[in-house]
Amino acid sequence: LSNSLEHASLYFNEFTGTLPSELGNLKLLNAVFNMMKNNLTGTIPSELGKLHKLTYMNFIYNSFTGTIPSELGMLHEVSYMNFGYNNFTGSVPDEVCALQEKLSDRFIVDGGVHCDCCVFINIASTDDNV
Repeated sequence: LSNSLEHASLYFNEFTGTLPSELGNLKLLNAVFNMMKNNLTGTIPSELGKLHKLTYMNFIYNSFTGTIPSELGMLHEVSYMNFGYNNFTGSVPDEVCALQEKLSDRFIVDGGVHCDCCVFINIASTDDNV
């Protein structure tokens, strides 16, 4: 992977498999990381927490499992995170909850995830084209 990639909108591609941990090496990725509506499985790599300049993260409509990594709490520039319509379990980590004030747009999870800090939004009524 090129370390100079700044924007990754890879939605509606029917990608399969897991996200490689090497994505965390894309340190110049400074705006969008959109993996919406693919067929991705496995866990979200904790290495994505190294993408400190990222402002938008969207994983809606995949088949991810496991928990949301606490390392995503290091994404201090992020204003939008969407993890809806996956198979996550557990709780949203405190480190990610600490971003709540910075999330000027939305933080979306669905029924399999416990979140004391989230404002739950009816994800059935959200705009999927974000």
